[in-house]
Amino acid sequence: MRKLKKMFPDEGDRKLAFKILEEYGVEEHERGEPRVRLGILKISKNNIESLRKNTRYAKQDYRDVLCWAEYPNQSKNWPKPNSPKKQELIDKDERQYKEWLYGD
Repeated sequence: MRKLKKMFPDEGDRKLAFKILEEYGVEEHERGEPRVRLGILKISKNNIESLRKNTRYAKQDYRDVLCWAEYPNQSKNWPKPNSPKKQELIDKDERQYKEWLYGD
């Protein structure tokens, strides 16, 4: 809720965004609601239409949304398993997500 309030300060927009996010998690195969909903928020960037689109994507395959939200650098530049760059990308993705989640 904290992140939703920050991203959608207008109460009407926030209620609509919340309603859209609640569409994910109603089917048995839609797992990890809090994590996936945060991922949807992150990749939607304060845009209601994007929120709708990404919620639909999550309902089809939530792993896509988690990949885009939590592993953006790794998913674009997936390194070889023993590559020194692998840990660098992991660290970069983790920092980016934490800054988004806990930042101002």
